[in-house]
Amino acid sequence: MTLTVDAVGGTAFQWQKNEVDIAGATGASHTILNLSTNDAGSYRVKVSNAAGSVFSDPAVLTVTPCPPIPATRWRSRPTAQSTIIRWTKPSRHDRS
Repeated sequence: MTLTVDAVGGTAFQWQKNEVDIAGATGASHTILNLSTNDAGSYRVKVSNAAGSVFSDPAVLTVTPCPPIPATRWRSRPTAQSTIIRWTKPSRHDRS
């Protein structure tokens, strides 16, 4: 997920999460890899130039976790070179 600011004349940037500086986030954009619920919060950027500094309006990021993966069974069929894994949902009639 990438946040980007379009700031004409901006020469320095500092991204913040919940009004706390994010270490190393000093470019016109800030990318969060492997997004998780811990990344939820309010993000803003401080843009500076010779005339001073200004903060952007905050962007609120909400992260909703994916629903849990339903329990499944797997069956493997070995071959001479590899093992093939198949994920299947048990049917209501399959009790084995």
